[in-house]
Amino acid sequence: MRNNKELRYLVTPGNYIVSMAQALSSQHASANTVRSPVGEDASISSQAGDKPTLLVIVVGETVRAANWG
Repeated sequence: MRNNKELRYLVTPGNYIVSMAQALSSQHASANTVRSPVGEDASISSQAGDKPTLLVIVVGETVRAANWG
């Protein structure tokens, strides 16, 4: 476990119990606070841009013939 510290958090069954307790306590604490409205002046725009936005994401490694069977 010394070399793989993240494995300790994945394997430990107590991780689920502690995380559940933290989530419930934070929800209980936030229920007592006063919430202020956000974005009341927001509206949907009817105008679209001239060109749509294009996003290209390349993930992976180069495939070479040397790596195939």
